[in-house]
Amino acid sequence: MNLKTLFDVRAEASSVVNQIVRFDIPEGAPKDLQDRKPLFLLARDGRRVWAHITASDPLRGTQAPAASLLWAGLLVMLAVASPTWFASIPVFVVMGAVLLFQGRRGKVATAAASFREASAMSPLIAAALAARHAQGKSAKPIEVELGRSTGQLAERADIFGADAGQVMGLSVDDLSTHLWVFGPTGSGKTSGLLRPLLNQWLAGKKGGALVMDGKGDLPTEFASEPGFQLLAPDIEGCRVALLGDLEPSVIVSVLSPPDDAEFWTAAGKNFLYNILVCIKAVGRPYTILEAADAAMMKERREAILLELARYTLSDVAQDAANALGAHDKMPEKTRGGIEATVSAWLRPLLSDPFLFDWASCAPGDGVDVTACMRGESLGVNVPEYRFGAAAVPVSRLVAAQVYRYAKNRGSHWPEGDTACLSLIDEAALVVSAQELQILPVARSLGMYFVCACQSKDQVDDTFGDAGAGSLLDCFRSLVFFSGGSEKTREYMAQRAGDGVIVEHTPEASFHPVAATRIDGGGGEGGWIMGLGAVKGLVTSLLAQDTTAVGNIMVAPAIPEGLTLQPGEAVALLNRGGVIRRDSMQTRRVFGKPMDIKRRALPPLAVALPTPEPITMSETTEAAESIEDEAEAGADALAFLK
Repeated sequence: MNLKTLFDVRAEASSVVNQIVRFDIPEGAPKDLQDRKPLFLLARDGRRVWAHITASDPLRGTQAPAASLLWAGLLVMLAVASPTWFASIPVFVVMGAVLLFQGRRGKVATAAASFREASAMSPLIAAALAARHAQGKSAKPIEVELGRSTGQLAERADIFGADAGQVMGLSVDDLSTHLWVFGPTGSGKTSGLLRPLLNQWLAGKKGGALVMDGKGDLPTEFASEPGFQLLAPDIEGCRVALLGDLEPSVIVSVLSPPDDAEFWTAAGKNFLYNILVCIKAVGRPYTILEAADAAMMKERREAILLELARYTLSDVAQDAANALGAHDKMPEKTRGGIEATVSAWLRPLLSDPFLFDWASCAPGDGVDVTACMRGESLGVNVPEYRFGAAAVPVSRLVAAQVYRYAKNRGSHWPEGDTACLSLIDEAALVVSAQELQILPVARSLGMYFVCACQSKDQVDDTFGDAGAGSLLDCFRSLVFFSGGSEKTREYMAQRAGDGVIVEHTPEASFHPVAATRIDGGGGEGGWIMGLGAVKGLVTSLLAQDTTAVGNIMVAPAIPEGLTLQPGEAVALLNRGGVIRRDSMQTRRVFGKPMDIKRRALPPLAVALPTPEPITMSETTEAAESIEDEAEAGADALAFLK
């Protein structure tokens, strides 16, 4: 090292020292992003090539040995020439200090060179390191802890991996970009993630919550939490107006199958829509029961139409009234088939004696389910094993009311409103087209979704490949527990993206980045004694055959050999807008369902008429009769329009 070189590096040495631990992690980054494990790239042959400086790098360097030998020689000469050995102690102290300072300054220079080289090493690597740096600046401290990293991806040279034992989690801001969890039965998705996450949300009073479970009793586990209200049809005094102030089109979409191609489905949707519009226009109780009565009894429809005749109706209401009148002019079998179709959709909500109370509850008479948008926590306990086919539509109708409130308040919340965590277990059963509509704007509306299901296959079966892709793309964070299907694993690899490795070329060449960690000499203690300097000089001279850096190779971020123990999962988290990924160990929390005091079985309040069953041959004949009878066919087509 010459003096010019020494002084030239002084300006940049300070910037290197300020970022000495990991230059991709800025000062003030959240603790969970302050990884200490040196970042490295993995050569194709399995050897590691260091791509940035670490805390110990300034203690080493190729430029320090010559200067260290010079000063060591001067010390020896002074010792020999001194008549009194003890009189030389101050000189030894001073010169030793100079030696140490000089050596370390030289090592800072090498670290500075490595800093420059790492940044320019590859556009791909430079972009990844820049993303890590931006992540450290923008990410907020973790508020919901999900687990602790095993460090498997970091060990495999993943720039976005985490130190072993590092906390992995999300801030509320991160959670606002939504989280989806995959895990088969028994994998730990509920006990290891959903339950602890909800516990932290409630304990931290982060906002309101709406908890639903397509199959089980997860909401009951939080019934004793302060401010948590359990909504269950068989709890005394608990009533929910299922229709609320929902638009008829929304109700129809929730209660009916998605396929409009089949005649009876399309006709049934139109019929139910017109009934709901007319009931709302005339001011009758806006309930499932009222709609069912109008659908199954001609005299009830006639009474509604007579009452509507007293009013000046909107165009929408008038069209609905006209269509309802045209319905009763259809051939009897056609009319009966349409009514039987609608009856099949509504009957599960009316046949259960507990749900009957909810189906007959008018808006304003029951629990206000939109309270979860004002800081309250609600759990809808209508499990499939207890309420059968009614479970899913009930949950969807409750959710639809919350979504309507969120859309109406927009991004400018009224005073007292809060964010709301919508947590849905077995989401493949509950989530529908209405979530597809709200998810792209849910963050600005203050709705944060955490959904869980067993596999990617379930989502595909519900929405199809295109719909499933559109849905899951709205979730920036994903967690995959072990035991998933092949399709789930493929999706995990797709969402994880690519990592980078360095292709090793065997020719002898010298690369400052690689040399930084190989040339060191002197051990971890650095350049303190002359012998260490000699060792360092020899080591640096021999380091010319170090690992060479060639082309940058792109490889999947999730390696084939990644192993997961019980309770572990692969986490792909959105931290500050940048991915944070590694396998993590979750801490399983086993809940105890509350001993809910269920009410006794009540009698049905109203005896429902049972329409004549319609066989497949009769429905076929009815459909054909529309073509055979010109006048009736014209009426039917006008109704369908």
